[in-house]
Amino acid sequence: MGVSLAVGLMVLGQAEMPTIPDDSSSIASQQDVNIAAGTSVEVELAEPLSSKTARQGQRFSIRLAAPLLDTNGRVIIPPGASGEGEVIHARKAGFAGKAGEMIVAARFIRCGPIEVPLGRFKFGGAGESRSGSAGAVNSVAAGASVVAPVAAVGSVIAFMIKGGQIEIGSGVRGVAKLKEDLNTTDEAVAACGAAVGSVGE
Repeated sequence: MGVSLAVGLMVLGQAEMPTIPDDSSSIASQQDVNIAAGTSVEVELAEPLSSKTARQGQRFSIRLAAPLLDTNGRVIIPPGASGEGEVIHARKAGFAGKAGEMIVAARFIRCGPIEVPLGRFKFGGAGESRSGSAGAVNSVAAGASVVAPVAAVGSVIAFMIKGGQIEIGSGVRGVAKLKEDLNTTDEAVAACGAAVGSVGE
């Protein structure tokens, strides 16, 4: 009886202690979403703009036109996420045939808890001068990045000229750049997807 009890105590003493879960790996997995600064971000205007009514500093709505992907091709922010742009310069067409001018920039896209600062790229254009030869286009302020007139969805021209004014239609696209590294979590990405999915419901 005494021998059996001793053996039982020895076996009990050699039993493995319960393993305490290591949360460090799960914490790391929640921080593994990284997109480098300078990554291209395709955006589109969510409202029309005109050099006739636009004012410097005016904010306007934009949205993500194509998904923002990480290096593995995973969708981090889906298209449809909303944001803001800013009118950098605007001048309506004036007397003596002076053409309208407008330069606008994308500022940020916000999706749930994620905010993506944008920079380094501007939409811009100039209206047709009515004082010079036909087809003459005034130059935009030096140093600005300008998107040339291109066909957009539905064959709408990006920068339409109406009576010397510059018109940028809703849905016109351009490419901005991430202003800084985007570091976020899987949880935030999931919340972002849910937020975009709920728009319009």
